[in-house]
Amino acid sequence: MSPRPGRAQRWGPTFMVAATLALYFFVSRPAAAPAGWGDDYEAALKDAAATSKHVIIAFYSEGCPPCAAMDRTVLGTPEVRQALLGYLPVRLDVNRQYESALRYQVFATPTFVVTDEAGRPLAQRQGYQSKEEFVAFLKENAPLSKPARRSG
Repeated sequence: MSPRPGRAQRWGPTFMVAATLALYFFVSRPAAAPAGWGDDYEAALKDAAATSKHVIIAFYSEGCPPCAAMDRTVLGTPEVRQALLGYLPVRLDVNRQYESALRYQVFATPTFVVTDEAGRPLAQRQGYQSKEEFVAFLKENAPLSKPARRSG
């Protein structure tokens, strides 16, 4: 006769499944847009033309755990906000702004696209990025400052 399993042995797998589901739903629940990120792409392009800044588009979708994690842990951090000073940041939901997603050939989320003031794509990065990776991406693609005019 084998001994009856203890309470811990019976509830262990159930607890692990419940904890995994709770973690998934916590991470994938929609996060509020980080401070400074707009949702009007056309307005950002107009502002970019006036200010010579690049536009960075964060394509996301509801229920996307990596998107929610980026919103919570990367996009609103002081380091990223500092790196965004040369950009006009915009977040677009691929399910609501699918024309823009098709235009930039976005087939997965999160995807980040840097454009010039005319909307021409300059760089693209896909998937979750650490804060350090994202800041490096922004610095690599920052608009160059215009050289000062020499008088004379």
